[in-house]
Amino acid sequence: MFSGGQGIIYVITNDGTLRWHRHKAYLTGEGLETPGSWEGPKNVGRGWGDVQQVFSPGDGIIYAVMADGTLRWSRHIGYLDGRGFETAGAWEGPKNVGRGWALNKIFALLPRAPDVIR
Repeated sequence: MFSGGQGIIYVITNDGTLRWHRHKAYLTGEGLETPGSWEGPKNVGRGWGDVQQVFSPGDGIIYAVMADGTLRWSRHIGYLDGRGFETAGAWEGPKNVGRGWALNKIFALLPRAPDVIR
């Protein structure tokens, strides 16, 4: 499970399916008792079962570290509305962009959300 920013949460299932969820009320914290505060889940990708670590700096960019230490870059162009593998143009990549990434922990910092509570 990892964040894609802007209330987007991705989950990789045991069979390698990438699932998309959107917490539409992420800035206010509304949730279970508020109708319409969540969208999804939607299956947006497949073939993610070999990923060892995954992280996102936001804006649909997803980095995946593979078992051999290869760093892969993908862009989920449909990240804001959950368009997935069945929609042409919803993804760009994957592209191998690095080697030697067999590290223990990797994380990305996301831009700070605007202050909603002062």
